[in-house]
Amino acid sequence: MIAAGDLLAASPRIAQGLALVVLIGAVALLVRSLFAASRPAPDARATIGRRHELALLGLVLTGAVAMRLAWCRSDLTAPFWFPEAETLHVAKLLQSGTAWSAWRRSWGNFQVGWLHDSPLMLPVALAFQRVLGPSFHLPLVIGAFYGTAGVLLAWAAGRAAHSPPVGLLFAAFVAASPLELVWSRLGGLYIACVPQVLLTIWLGLQAGRRGSLVLAVLSGLVAWSSLYYYYAARVAIPLVLVAVAQGLQRTRTSFLKAVALVACPALTMAAVFLLCRMEAVLPAVWPSYTGYIGNRGEHSLAEVLQTMRGSVDELDRQLRYALEQYFLYDRAGAGYFHGQWLQRGGGRALGWGIDHGGLCLAPAAALGGLGLLSALRRPTRSFLWLLLTAAGLALPVLSFTTARRLLVLDLGWCALASLGAFTVLRSRLCDALPPRVVGGLAVFAFALLGAWSFTCVTLLNATLPKGGGEPIPFGESGFGDGLTCLRCFEAGHEWRREFAAGAFVVLSENDLERENRTSPGGLPLYGKLAALVAGQPDRFLDLYAAMGDFDVEPPSVGPLYDGTRMNFDAWVVERIEKAQPSRILWHFERPTQWERWLAGRLARAGGTLRTFTTPLSATPAIEVATPWAARDGAFAVLRELAAPLTGDPAACFELRKVATTHAESLPLALAGVPEERPAAAPDWAIGSWHVLQYRGRTMPATEPAGLAVERDAGMGGVRIHLLGRWGEYGIYEAPSGATRAASVPVSARQGLGCAVRVGERWWIVDPTTGRLLPTDPGAGWVPAGAWTGIGRTPDGDVLLASAEQALVVLDVARHAERARFSALVGPSRRVTTGECTPVLAGDGWYATFNNLTSALSVYDTAGRPLGTARLDRVLGLGANMITAVGGAGNRVGVGYATNVDTLELEVHPGCTVPASPSP
Repeated sequence: MIAAGDLLAASPRIAQGLALVVLIGAVALLVRSLFAASRPAPDARATIGRRHELALLGLVLTGAVAMRLAWCRSDLTAPFWFPEAETLHVAKLLQSGTAWSAWRRSWGNFQVGWLHDSPLMLPVALAFQRVLGPSFHLPLVIGAFYGTAGVLLAWAAGRAAHSPPVGLLFAAFVAASPLELVWSRLGGLYIACVPQVLLTIWLGLQAGRRGSLVLAVLSGLVAWSSLYYYYAARVAIPLVLVAVAQGLQRTRTSFLKAVALVACPALTMAAVFLLCRMEAVLPAVWPSYTGYIGNRGEHSLAEVLQTMRGSVDELDRQLRYALEQYFLYDRAGAGYFHGQWLQRGGGRALGWGIDHGGLCLAPAAALGGLGLLSALRRPTRSFLWLLLTAAGLALPVLSFTTARRLLVLDLGWCALASLGAFTVLRSRLCDALPPRVVGGLAVFAFALLGAWSFTCVTLLNATLPKGGGEPIPFGESGFGDGLTCLRCFEAGHEWRREFAAGAFVVLSENDLERENRTSPGGLPLYGKLAALVAGQPDRFLDLYAAMGDFDVEPPSVGPLYDGTRMNFDAWVVERIEKAQPSRILWHFERPTQWERWLAGRLARAGGTLRTFTTPLSATPAIEVATPWAARDGAFAVLRELAAPLTGDPAACFELRKVATTHAESLPLALAGVPEERPAAAPDWAIGSWHVLQYRGRTMPATEPAGLAVERDAGMGGVRIHLLGRWGEYGIYEAPSGATRAASVPVSARQGLGCAVRVGERWWIVDPTTGRLLPTDPGAGWVPAGAWTGIGRTPDGDVLLASAEQALVVLDVARHAERARFSALVGPSRRVTTGECTPVLAGDGWYATFNNLTSALSVYDTAGRPLGTARLDRVLGLGANMITAVGGAGNRVGVGYATNVDTLELEVHPGCTVPASPSP
């Protein structure tokens, strides 16, 4: 059996062979046409018998359905996170009995971001899920429904605008388009814009052709309903007027009635606008999304036009990029993931292979170009398709270019391609052949085009790597959000079998970049979906979501339990006890040092540990199976983890808020130097995603792996050192504002908060491997350990946190370990992937911080515990919002949202508290 990779490698030769056959055939037809007797005039062959037409339409629809449903239970087309999540949303509505109320509320939603937000798409999803039940492939089935409807409506619109042959050609191009095919198979919100636009156009054409005011009103209502679909469907609003006008060309209608017919849809939409009591047109017809034209502070159409005039360079860039992506490059996908550029296939190089080229196949591109020339030559007969194509191109130009935003452009180009193909069929090339032969050649050509399109999609998906953040072929075009995780999909299928066998799965997911919605992964999603498909929706949970008492995954985003009444251990135990599983599977797909320590504890408590390779981790993944009979030992481990959260507040120190500083963006790192007066608050240097802030001054910067501040008496100010995650090193001087750039050699991207500066050297921790990576070449004396966090003491020592629940002080000057004592060390999980457990140090105290529970555990410098405090409760945040902590002197800096609060830490002399049980 030939492997997919071998076929992909052979595709350039196959493509060249097909091109040669087409060229030879064209030359043969040309030679024949020069010597053959003339045939009837082309217009005499512009019609087709009704039965013949319906038979050909049946073939086109059969091919469209087959390509959209083929191997629907496999990963023939890589799944997309957003459509897959819809099954969970719909299941929640069905199970809770709130589908009717949700549907009624959705009529007021004109900024649809999810399928279940649309009052017109939600009933379809409810019906399919009610009849077929939840499944991994249900979005594909629903997408095939909308995709096939688009093919049928393409035939109807092409027939109404031109002729039956053009309608069949239009339907065939839409059926064979790889872009339409892939987004039909992906399903979800996006593909429905295609039949919606075509339905509006067809109704407008029929209203004009029949002179029907009723159809004109109906076309206006359908055009208005585009507000309930993906925003690309809104091109139907102006196009309905154009469709009515084109339909009028074939009728003899009085001028007044023609004006009434064209005005009727507009008046209908205006009436609905007033009926809905909408205050402004722009927010209704254009999406509210940061960065789009119209979302940059504009309040009127004049301001939008002014913004466009001021953004000519950006519009030109997006125009060129949209055309390049559609016609020339990156059909195999490209985008950013984990800070790295992913490029598959031929990239931005022209070539013959399946993995080269744009989102449109070369034959459709060529015929579309011919159709464009034909339409421009006779614009009065084809201006509808010209405007449809222009509107489809305007969508990505006014926003950003992505594959799904090119769906309407693809629709318009398919319409132009049908005109181009019709021109060829009516030309002298085919005039020399009998009509039956011409029809047979056309059917064969479209069968070949469909087969090539399906092969492109199949081979590019079959050769897609199984890791996370992989670009979806024909689904991603460089923006970086059309990504998939085939291993996540595979894990879901494995868990479904485990659920069916009676297991309960507890996932510990630390790769927040893979699970970010702009780089969708899906381990939590497919865990929930697998449990739902297996009929056991309550047998899956995310341990970190439980620890933080907040689930960011659908279908219910928000708190999981009442954190004032119970801690996470009680809630997890309650969930598992209620399910009464046969065993508990503790799953660590990308284990950090802390997770390896936890897995070891669970194994010693009666579980069986196994490791396995996975493309989502550079080190082996871990799964611990706890038999139901041994559950008490595992539950005891959970209770030990939560022990610091129980009991009385810390008795040996107090925290009092003394100041608040406004941050320009989300704080990720804090560093400060105490002033000479101990009572004064330190000046926090605040590192964020792309800026560094100090004393109200904001400077461009990179994501902070490490941040340090030193006072320079000679310059009368401070010097700030920031180490970026890829080794970028910036030095910022205040108050002069001088900056210098350098670099630190690193082998990979470092985690947030994983580096400290001691003297002239940086010390870096990798919380996944546990390695300490100092830039000091003479640091061979450093002990090995399960390091997961790092800090710097006021006197210049390195303070390391071990996942083995210990703090270690390294005397850098003497090259020796100065102290080691037991301490509470939590998981390294905050806002991104690979970050370190926060470690703080001040005058006479050390501390560790658990971002998930907001627990600050404080120790004196001799290692005696001073207690634990919940910073979210100290600050009255009401939720776990803290993203950065820092220590300096007797102060603790706490960053969240756009604030940095300074807390005064007062230690009670001579006081100690009993050590918490070591987890």
